[in-house]
Amino acid sequence: MNRRGTQSSKWDILPELAGPQPIALSVADMDLPCSPAIRDAVVGRAEFGLYGYTDLPADHAEVVASWLGRVLGAEFEPGHILYANRVVQVFATALRTLTEPGGRVALFTPSYSPLEVTITENGRDTVRLPLLLQDGRYVLDRELVERTLPSVKILLLVNPHNPVGKAWSGAELEWLAAACERHGVLIVSDEVHAAFYWGERSHRFIGELVPRSITFTSPAKTFNLPGLEITHVIIPDDELRATIGQAQHAAGFHNPSYMAHSATVAAYDGSSDAWLEETKRTITANLADLRAAVAGWDSISLIEPQATFLAWLDARAVGDERVLREWFVDRARVYPSFGTDFGPEYDGFLRLNLATPQELFTTALDRLQHTKEGNPLS
Repeated sequence: MNRRGTQSSKWDILPELAGPQPIALSVADMDLPCSPAIRDAVVGRAEFGLYGYTDLPADHAEVVASWLGRVLGAEFEPGHILYANRVVQVFATALRTLTEPGGRVALFTPSYSPLEVTITENGRDTVRLPLLLQDGRYVLDRELVERTLPSVKILLLVNPHNPVGKAWSGAELEWLAAACERHGVLIVSDEVHAAFYWGERSHRFIGELVPRSITFTSPAKTFNLPGLEITHVIIPDDELRATIGQAQHAAGFHNPSYMAHSATVAAYDGSSDAWLEETKRTITANLADLRAAVAGWDSISLIEPQATFLAWLDARAVGDERVLREWFVDRARVYPSFGTDFGPEYDGFLRLNLATPQELFTTALDRLQHTKEGNPLS
């Protein structure tokens, strides 16, 4: 689908150029139409023709809990699930409610930058915990975490980890849960990519291990609905859930979007299951093509993704962002996310979005392969 002229945050920021147009492999939304069931539900809702203030029906959380159990094997009580618009908004509310200005919040790097920026913009101090790249995998630095936890109030987890595609192991999550409980640190976990795993590991929610935790989940990433602003917040602890619910209300959140419930039901009731499986096949095919292309590029290595629909590339041997931008953007007209978007120390890395039509992804790879003049790999 041509997303130009649709106010797309991903495509409409790209320049209009003579010749081949730029290809966006950056922002983590999909260039795949959402499922027919969701489109039919949204259209049917729109056809009513009056878009007033809206409340969620009593069974909305039951729809969410049922899907989490049926598809991801997680057992959560519907009463433990709050509704919100966006992950970043709830995270900001939690920061302002549960920490004081200047409070320290730890996160793992390379970091998902909107969440890190939220910490800074709310006057809290960020403690960055680098994941260790060992033998082509990112692993947890337990000694660093253990030294850091006594001085922080919140540990922000992204599970699975964006941008590197790390699937946290059960052992790692259990260790983190125990360490945070020992030091009285609250875990806030962004788990919106939970449906996309590519190896033997499967998703495990931090809320299953630590009742006093905050977990974000959403159909937005799974079914490509970010523009509909649907987020669910899982908080098993009654007191903490009441605190966050009241804080949301105080911050001005009262009603969901008009389309939220209809879209959620169509995503989670089984009528979009076939679409999700087809989407996974597209992502794995694109990953296979990327893997084959990178095998011919001696100066670039693929950090094999264990989860998410994102691919993290180590291109430091090619050069810094200036060199990579000249090749990708100026010559091939392919727009990735550059490593510096996730921390200045990740200059020379790249993130590519795999959730795009195979023809478009193949075109992007062909451009990179055949851009000979000035191509660092030629």
